[in-house]
Amino acid sequence: EGYFSRPEATEKVFLKDEFSTESGARMYRTGDLVRWNDDNTLHYVGRKDYQIKIRGYRVELGEIESALYSISIAGIKNVVVMANDDATELHAFINSDTSLNHQSLRKELLGKLPSYMVPTQFHVTKQFPLTISGKIDREKLKDLFMNTSLLDSQNSSITEVIEDQGNSKSIFSQVSAAWCE
Repeated sequence: EGYFSRPEATEKVFLKDEFSTESGARMYRTGDLVRWNDDNTLHYVGRKDYQIKIRGYRVELGEIESALYSISIAGIKNVVVMANDDATELHAFINSDTSLNHQSLRKELLGKLPSYMVPTQFHVTKQFPLTISGKIDREKLKDLFMNTSLLDSQNSSITEVIEDQGNSKSIFSQVSAAWCE
């Protein structure tokens, strides 16, 4: 029947079901993006927002990002939280000029969020890849950190990404060159 005593909220997310032959049928607006295939099946494309399901819980990634911005550890400029490809763990990407202690980050977050919303990995970098319009490029960020050998699986949950002074072909040079192509 929708939201209890909130007809305006019900009207917003429970739309008239144009595919049903039943009178008064409604369908729920989930936020999922799909596309019709030629064979009349639906292909799941993604979400309209940054809400994901991880470890059995529906999680709004922006809520985790807000919690990271609000912690008392100095030096955090920008934050992006994403799930890995199989949605089994959360990764926090933090733009900071200073070193950050992952135990301190985790402790602060556990005081603000349930444990299932605390990222398992923290990646710290001095700059984020940007789109042409100047926004953080989430896809390139994900590719940069999750699909390369930058992740130090033997060390701690924090990955400091620092330009290698001895290597003229640093990761930032490689990313910059890729953007110019």
